[in-house]
Amino acid sequence: MGNIGQSIAVFGAPVLAIAFGSWRPVFFVFAAVSAIWAAVFYLSARDATSDAKPKTMAENFAVLRREPLAWVLVALLLSDLWWLCRVFDLSAQPCS
Repeated sequence: MGNIGQSIAVFGAPVLAIAFGSWRPVFFVFAAVSAIWAAVFYLSARDATSDAKPKTMAENFAVLRREPLAWVLVALLLSDLWWLCRVFDLSAQPCS
């Protein structure tokens, strides 16, 4: 399905806001749809059967010892995360 839910929200919310005369009922409509979807998911989702033993933390971090490129990827991920946090921090500053 891809991003169809996001597209419905982006294009459907303004239409509903105009129909209801306010944005507040739109929030409750989407909240109700989300609650129904959560209930359907909760009632129908099942854990996948697996015979594999879960990995320990040491096994998960072993790739950092084996593969030097993993450190580069971690550094890139953290730098992107820092940049994203900084952008949101700057955008949250009050305008004076």
